[in-house]
Amino acid sequence: MRLPSILFLLAVPLALHADDSTRWSIGGRLHGGLLAPHHQSMWIMVQRHAWAAEVHAERPFSGARPWHGNYAGPRWGLSALWMETGSDALGPAFRVLPYLVLPILPGDAWQLETRIGWGLGLVRDPFHRVDNYKQHAIGGRLNLALHMGASLTRRIGRHTIDAGLALDHLSNGAMKRPNLGINVFSLNTGYSYRLGQQSPRPASIDTNWYAARDIVFVMANIGWNEVFPVNSGRRPVFSLSASGYRRVSAKSAVGAGLDFFHKASLRLADPVLADSEALELIQAGVHVGWNLMLGDMALTFETGTYLHTPTTERAPVYTRVGMRQQLTPRVFANLSLKSHFFVADHFELGLGYRFK
Repeated sequence: MRLPSILFLLAVPLALHADDSTRWSIGGRLHGGLLAPHHQSMWIMVQRHAWAAEVHAERPFSGARPWHGNYAGPRWGLSALWMETGSDALGPAFRVLPYLVLPILPGDAWQLETRIGWGLGLVRDPFHRVDNYKQHAIGGRLNLALHMGASLTRRIGRHTIDAGLALDHLSNGAMKRPNLGINVFSLNTGYSYRLGQQSPRPASIDTNWYAARDIVFVMANIGWNEVFPVNSGRRPVFSLSASGYRRVSAKSAVGAGLDFFHKASLRLADPVLADSEALELIQAGVHVGWNLMLGDMALTFETGTYLHTPTTERAPVYTRVGMRQQLTPRVFANLSLKSHFFVADHFELGLGYRFK
């Protein structure tokens, strides 16, 4: 339970960049969709369509920072959502999270925008080996919540209506088994009302990004995960990465790198490794990635494949999704989730050093 709480607290720096002179909007959204059975053992859990009700409050950033102009008026907000998952074994779920709104095609009346958020989620009926053994998705009530969505909005004075697509993901990051996680894809429509006058869109654009376009860094992380059998206990995971990125615009950077993982849980996952020495548990991989640049913060999306592993992974491809926050011009903090095709492998919490 501690790690998702830390994650939620670390998400708040987005809110700290907002200025008190900006105006709030309040609104709601209705979702209708489907719990995606991304693993064959989850098909038995899906009985009907999922639906959800959401309330939110949001406000624009101040416009004082150069990256605010890069996105033509980004906003941040807080959202609470209650969801009927469509599964009798899982029951309803609830999540609360801060989120970021980035215009893709900005406009005064019509606008295409995307939402990204992370926070905490609760499920009513977690797995229980006696009372709820058919629930193969989540082993604990408290989980990490991730949200991604895209909407087409129409502004009419202080009123805004929107329609779009969304993905809501709940997972405990393999801190407790089972942990396939749940993914709910939905269509949604919403309405919001602006309480004050509309703030002017930031005019300034970051013109200095080109001066530091090359990004080379090393990063060390620690995490924990649990493998089957259930209640076998958490074991540490260590990772070391070396990456090189290049800014291709004021908003984006692309790159590649090497990863090394040491997972003590491999001794349980593969009986052949039960008596292995520490060095025999190392996995090595190569990744490509894309960073969404937000001033001194970056949202990271990386996909990799194993070059060496002492055991056969069910999924040879892994992904890393997270955030990196600059603490000094050279040092940054990392918080990310490594997974295999929507199934969490472990959280990563660590520090990195940027050479250029």
